[in-house]
Amino acid sequence: MASHYSPSPATTLGQALVAESSVVLPPEAGSASVPNYRLFRLSSDSQIVGVSETVAFDSDSEVIKYAKAKLDILAIEVWDGLRVVIRLKSTDK
Repeated sequence: MASHYSPSPATTLGQALVAESSVVLPPEAGSASVPNYRLFRLSSDSQIVGVSETVAFDSDSEVIKYAKAKLDILAIEVWDGLRVVIRLKSTDK
């Protein structure tokens, strides 16, 4: 005997996480919260080196200042979701 699943109204409206779970999820992209930026360290041939770093700042200018302070022999790319904020060249000459 096959059971039939009938979604609740909350599920059909995309509100299942609120109506059926107490799990708190991070804000969706484009929400009014503080942006989470990801910093990627890049080798000279633009390959990601190591793991990325996720940081929260109120503005692009603040995260750019932070990333510049971290520059060394590796380049750094700063992303906000799917948007590249800046690519900083390494200090290696």
